[in-house]
Amino acid sequence: MKTITVRLQCQIRSIELSKTLNDYENDRLYYVNDDKLPLSLAESLKVRNHSPSGFNHGYGGSCPAQLALAVCLRIYPDKVAEQVYQFFKDEFIAALPNPHQEFNLRLEVPVDPIVYWDLPFYSSYEETEAENEYPDEEPTAEIELWEKELANAYRSVNKLPGAFRYDFIGYHNYQSCCYLRIINPNIDDGKVTVITTDINEEIKDAGTSITNSAEQLTTQVCQEHEIPSQKLRWIERYVRKPSACQLQRQQPYKFEEEWS
Repeated sequence: MKTITVRLQCQIRSIELSKTLNDYENDRLYYVNDDKLPLSLAESLKVRNHSPSGFNHGYGGSCPAQLALAVCLRIYPDKVAEQVYQFFKDEFIAALPNPHQEFNLRLEVPVDPIVYWDLPFYSSYEETEAENEYPDEEPTAEIELWEKELANAYRSVNKLPGAFRYDFIGYHNYQSCCYLRIINPNIDDGKVTVITTDINEEIKDAGTSITNSAEQLTTQVCQEHEIPSQKLRWIERYVRKPSACQLQRQQPYKFEEEWS
């Protein structure tokens, strides 16, 4: 399989500078090859809205998915980028160094990602001087049923018993939502446990993640449910879907839970 070398660079801005500029979603700046301007979050959000709070790397999630999309839009035709960016995230973006560290790396990425990941929705493409054209092939009934079953299985795992949907305001007054489960005060320490579950992988445009909006989200929950902040035990929960590569091969569902 032919590859091309893509240089990807990450610069992390200081918290003080982000505060001064009032620009928190761009605290990490990513550059591709010799581009003088960083990848545009706004432009990638026009295609898919995974993470209005910004880019990130080093794990599988909504922020890395947004970065993978932005990179793919830079190096591949738009229709190809939309088809392959989740696979690109799993193989390249999630494998990058610690998300708290800057880097300047060269990635060997496939010239033809459609063939590389054996994707059925578009045929392989060839680079020509003419504009690339792709057939608008409809997913088969088997694929649609499989995706529906996956969505239902994920939803049943993602929403804990006793949890309810909770709406809150994220970055830049962006309407966001999550799942909340509130557990009565513990008899030993009197603390109220609140388990919040991110639903960005379940609901399109669910808004700012529970981690990125932790400060305003905890404040809003404490005020609305009359929980003294000193009595709050706050738990974040993420349920990860299978990787795009696993889904492509239609492997058995495996949902990994992360608690913190």
